[in-house]
Amino acid sequence: MTAFLGAIGAKLADRWVTALLGPGLLFLGAVALAARLGQTHALSARRLAHWLDALAAQPAARSTGAVLVAAAGVLIGSAAAGLAATAAGNAVRRLWNLPGRRLPWSLLRAWRRRRWFAADEAVKAAAREYDAAPHSAARHAAPHSAARHAVAARRATDRRDAVCLVEPDRPTWIADRLRAAAERVRTTYGFGLDSAWPHLWSLASEPLRADVAAAQDAYERAALLFGWSLLYLVLAPWWWPALLIAAVTAATAWTKARTAADTVAVLVETTVDLHLRDLADRLGLAAGEPVTARTGALIAARLAKHRPLDA
Repeated sequence: MTAFLGAIGAKLADRWVTALLGPGLLFLGAVALAARLGQTHALSARRLAHWLDALAAQPAARSTGAVLVAAAGVLIGSAAAGLAATAAGNAVRRLWNLPGRRLPWSLLRAWRRRRWFAADEAVKAAAREYDAAPHSAARHAAPHSAARHAVAARRATDRRDAVCLVEPDRPTWIADRLRAAAERVRTTYGFGLDSAWPHLWSLASEPLRADVAAAQDAYERAALLFGWSLLYLVLAPWWWPALLIAAVTAATAWTKARTAADTVAVLVETTVDLHLRDLADRLGLAAGEPVTARTGALIAARLAKHRPLDA
């Protein structure tokens, strides 16, 4: 048990250093540059070199106690910055998943819905064109025309799905992607993930659970990275390169968050597809029957502690 707790402690320490302490030291370096160089001389290597030389010439630089105190101050400052970035990242995650019923999020939600419905109309138009193309023998005589209509329909569908896989109802792509997974499960199997997910998770294989956990961790790390971008944004009024750092960091974090959210959604649907039959068997429902919406309804009723629907 001691060895196990020691290993856990070592992993937590490594993760703390990687996620908070290292980025915190970089941020403190940016704060120091902002304080010494300012906006006018933001990239002046000469001023930076003079300042470092002056620090090295200070008597305190040759004092072990002063160096230790300074090092402790740097570590405390970097830890404080890491905690601030973590708090900002948690707030960002909540913002990414807001329902979008109030301003300004309702405007983003309405904009996304307009984009999706416009793309959906394009899908329907492409489908009509494909259906109106020559059929049977005439279509075989003009295969290139049929293929062109099929490609157009596929591209129109891809453009619509790039907005959302189902009709959007959230202000952000991430929130709608996670919601789409639950909606697709509800449409296919007739039950909600809220009540069934803990049971499905307990039946999932270890490799699948590890993949889901890794994707969730990647999503959280992306939100933390976005939190760091907000800290650099706060620094920008005193040091303009911080604005560039904030922009690049935020764009990277958003891209990583989208990728992680998509992976989480795919893996959640995979877990349902692979283990819904196992859950039905464990609950003694619809034995030997194919997995259908009726199976999902029976599972939902059992998990809600209602009377099964087969009577």
